[in-house]
Amino acid sequence: MASQNMSIQLSPRLQAVASLVHPGGVLADIGSDHGYLVTWLAAQGIIEKGLACDINPKPLEHSRSTVLQCGLENKIELRLSDGLKSLALGEFSQCVIAGMGGDTIAEILGGVSWSGKGAVHYLLQPNSKEDHLREWLYHHSFQIQEEHAVKDGKFVYPILVVEPGEMQVPIGQRPLFYTVGRIGENSFIRPHEKAYLLKRRKAVLLRLEGKKASLSQTPQQELETLENIEEGISRRLQGLEGERLYLVQASEAMRDAAEEYKAEHLRHGEKELHGSAMMDSLPFDLWIRQTVDNAFPETVRPNWVEASTFFVMRREDNRMVGMLDVRHRLNGFLQQYGGHIGYGVRPSERKKGYASEMLRLGLKYCWHLGINRVMVSCYKENEASRKVILKCGGALEREYLHTEGKTVQIYWIALPDVNK
Repeated sequence: MASQNMSIQLSPRLQAVASLVHPGGVLADIGSDHGYLVTWLAAQGIIEKGLACDINPKPLEHSRSTVLQCGLENKIELRLSDGLKSLALGEFSQCVIAGMGGDTIAEILGGVSWSGKGAVHYLLQPNSKEDHLREWLYHHSFQIQEEHAVKDGKFVYPILVVEPGEMQVPIGQRPLFYTVGRIGENSFIRPHEKAYLLKRRKAVLLRLEGKKASLSQTPQQELETLENIEEGISRRLQGLEGERLYLVQASEAMRDAAEEYKAEHLRHGEKELHGSAMMDSLPFDLWIRQTVDNAFPETVRPNWVEASTFFVMRREDNRMVGMLDVRHRLNGFLQQYGGHIGYGVRPSERKKGYASEMLRLGLKYCWHLGINRVMVSCYKENEASRKVILKCGGALEREYLHTEGKTVQIYWIALPDVNK
């Protein structure tokens, strides 16, 4: 029987879904087709019991044959069901709905009154119309906890990890969220996720070009929405987009926001602007010229290294909440003290978790630059900074007494190999 169990070979798409299943409990596979996924999960001992469900008798017979060949009829129940309609709340703890359009998945979830109740772990894998599915989930009290992308043949598919519960997405961010969801939002972008984002960006650009070339007048707001979606996807591809924050390259256009940011620090008695590349000690005109020059090897100042300096903006209201400076390499001074990343949060926005997200964004941008080990530092007495660094995977290498009499701690963070 073991050899029969081993005969089931899941496609890359189903293998990716299987990897997100929680161990134990009862799993309902809606639209199970040949029953490969639920049978494989039971054969591997990952689930205690499976419910193979399909709306048509013929696919259900295919599932029956698979179950019998593997000798798992005592662990898998076959049920003729129109979506979830022949099941009841409490019968299963996990549910897979995969291999169909996002609109069909939404119809299945909406086909019963209880799908958004209880503690059910849903794995949803749409083949198309995922934007429709995400919008439906948002409006029907489901939370998208995380998203992944998988390539199977020539196609790239999203996988949504969903649970019942309200989901908060600022109104201005919803078009981008419906388009790409959480892919590339928090994690380092793996090849399949990059391929998915590129595919979605291409579709948006085609729509935008079509709208602009159309003989009929397209409302300006619709064009701006598509342009904002494209910009958001591009930021994610570069590691500049997070869950609540995004990065904007320092520029003259941000003068007013930068001056107000600096003034708030001074009102709180703080003269140093962490992560600002010396914006605290230079006139803005001179600072912005030097910052732009320092971004390129050809124009970087003597004894400095190439660096990218960002204003950190809150997605909800586009308010500047901090600054982030990413050095592309280390010189002697930075190896001793500064490290690859410097960052700071404005006084009125502290203790809100922004520092952790800013460091994660800095790490993502380092990965985008090809840096696989990142050095960060902080004063030992700065407990908040130490906790942020440790939370982001920092490993203490050494500490030493600085000239100011404070102890500096040096941490290294190893970035994952996203090609694995």
